[in-house]
This record gives sequence, structure tokens and C-alpha cells, in this order.
Amino acid sequence: RLHLNVFEPRYCALVRRALASGRRFGMVGFDREMSFLQQGVEVVIEDCMQAPNGHFQVRIVGTRVFQCLEASQHPDGYYLATVSFPSLEP
Repeated sequence: RLHLNVFEPRYCALVRRALASGRRFGMVGFDREMSFLQQGVEVVIEDCMQAPNGHFQVRIVGTRVFQCLEASQHPDGYYLATVSFPSLEP
């Protein structure tokens, strides 16, 4: 579980979108050249409080890993991706 203080406008827009559509979004890391990694984790918003200034205090939990197949930037500034969820079976 992670607690996030969401204040950047693009990520506030992402949280609003997630709250309106299943409370899920993906998180990926960056490499040393600041390029997106190809793997990430799907997270679910467990709790969310919006401050009067529009910022969010969010508690998330990771649910499953994914492989990023392609990504593009949404007009609000965050990235949307097509992903695949690998089988956990051997």
C-alpha cells in the first residue's frame, strides 16, 4: 500500500478519471535516461480525499503486474497505455 499526495494537474486529472471509471490505474517507473520502463503495476484506489484546492490524498494498493505494449500522452498530460497482463501460471 502507498499513500500519495497528488498535486500536479495532470495526475489530479488521472485520479479524477480513475475515480469515475473503476478506481484503477497503472504505475510505471523510469530508467536512468528518464524513459518509461516496459513493466508496471496496476493499482486500485482504496481511499481518496480531495482537498479544497483540488489536490488529492490517495491510498492505493498494487493488484497485478503488466507489460506496456504502447503508450501515448493524453491531452491532460498523463499517459495512457495498452497493456497485457502476463499469466502467473508456470
